[in-house]
Amino acid sequence: MRACGWQLQAPDVAGMDMAAMASLLEDAVPDVVGGVSLGAHAAAHFAAVTGWAGPVYAVMPAWIGRPEAVAALTDHTAAEIQQSSVEAVLARIEAIAPHDWITAELVSAWPSMPATDLVSALHIAARQSAPTVSHLQRIVGPMTVVGLADDPTHPVEVAQIWAASTGARLHVVDRHAGPQALAQWLPGVLRGAET
Repeated sequence: MRACGWQLQAPDVAGMDMAAMASLLEDAVPDVVGGVSLGAHAAAHFAAVTGWAGPVYAVMPAWIGRPEAVAALTDHTAAEIQQSSVEAVLARIEAIAPHDWITAELVSAWPSMPATDLVSALHIAARQSAPTVSHLQRIVGPMTVVGLADDPTHPVEVAQIWAASTGARLHVVDRHAGPQALAQWLPGVLRGAET
């Protein structure tokens, strides 16, 4: 982003609901809005309810409308941490998906939070409604959606529906390509935001 001449604002939104995250965007007066997972939900919600016409990018949206199977998985993970420990849950996840960059992100991030805060944040995340199709159709600015193939917690089918609902450009990234692949589309999005 710095190479494109943009300043990144990335507030700590752990434990916030979608309305609170969206209100941060209103206060920031951004040129471009976007986010990953629930951050994507908040960015789209902000654009839909305010009529904001700037560029929106949604990376790895997790669901549409009311929380469903993916949200239930998040809720289950929170309960599992509460019953055992962060370390035990991470060990289980690493056993299922070793050498995976998303797993590595969790291993890096989760132990830095007190377990009670992490459980609370996961429970809040799991109970958040995402924008519905009708909300997505209200977005008037140019939108880019990035889906991650082979990720059960961010189904690519959800990204496809988001893109179809908004007329967005859709980029599907192979999960096994690593985090660098997610950034390949970003310079073009930011340069497009300048025009």
